[in-house]
Amino acid sequence: MKAAAQASTGEGFRLFPVIECWNTLSKPAIIDVVTSWNPDLIHFEFPTQGVLGARLPWQLPLYFHLLGIPVVQTWHELGLLTHPFKFMHFILSHGMPTLALVPGEVIVVRRDYADLIRAFLRPLLVNKSIRFIPNASAVPSVQIRSAERSAIRSTYARSNAQLVVFFGFLHESKRIELLFEIADPDTTHIVIVGGSFRLQDCASPTWALRNMVSEYERKLRSIAEAQPWKGKVTFAGFLPVEEAARVIACADAVVMPFQSGEWNTSLHAAQAQGTFALTTSRTQQGYNVKLNTYYANPGDVVELKRALTQYIGVRSEDPRRASTAWDAISVAHVDLYTNVAERPKTRRSRILKLLARALWRIV
Repeated sequence: MKAAAQASTGEGFRLFPVIECWNTLSKPAIIDVVTSWNPDLIHFEFPTQGVLGARLPWQLPLYFHLLGIPVVQTWHELGLLTHPFKFMHFILSHGMPTLALVPGEVIVVRRDYADLIRAFLRPLLVNKSIRFIPNASAVPSVQIRSAERSAIRSTYARSNAQLVVFFGFLHESKRIELLFEIADPDTTHIVIVGGSFRLQDCASPTWALRNMVSEYERKLRSIAEAQPWKGKVTFAGFLPVEEAARVIACADAVVMPFQSGEWNTSLHAAQAQGTFALTTSRTQQGYNVKLNTYYANPGDVVELKRALTQYIGVRSEDPRRASTAWDAISVAHVDLYTNVAERPKTRRSRILKLLARALWRIV
């Protein structure tokens, strides 16, 4: 996206901020970059916030595969392949699910990904090599001194209250409204770090999706402005990563009661600071001492409330260090890229290339 033009770049990579929005108007810029740069492979990650509601990004992997460029994919979420209704909605709204048609390497961020996929959808994986590479915290691990901790808490929360934080993008699947049922308004202050769509994210999503997300934020604010929570909730919005890390580090608990189970990056952000994390999971249950994390059944308000009451304020003496985790993740990706790039490239027939160009025109 052109909005990334101001992002800092380091040694070893190059940024091409040429896409205005993920629609047909961006096709020339995309093909010009790929053709001129001639990459050994292309890595797509799905889903991402910036391409919600757009068809083009979901069909690009098939287009480049037909041109003979090796494609690596990362699938971050299970939603489409574990819920038949979501899968059918995707087909209807985005056309053919081209991600599933592209053979090659697929990275998954959850170890049990294949086991959780519905049986009738598992044939979609037969032409793929699945590799598990976990993700890690999107924010750095920080050390907070006592004076700084007090200053940060006083900035975001009322005095003498326990600080409960939600961290992430605001969407109804996150079930953020449950925080108001789980936490005690007499003793806690809720800080919501995150937001709905920003201006730079609004070019691609449909109006219906944008309105749905905006309506959800309005719902949360309405609850926060009414009793018993009035004056006890702070909407911090999107914060710089260092500041977000400091707020999470100062929290007594980070609560993420997601509808579909644990959400890795937000969860890792809490674990990286040693803060008690309360989330939901369909595969894990109870309190994990090593991770200082409690896993409850999705939607079980009674269990969530009981866990928050019992473990709020507990801190881990051995937080998961984000920098170490990302080093291992980087090595795993480089190893995969090397293996893919060293393979003999497949020569595409004229028919396949014509098919790719036809797809490019109709997407």
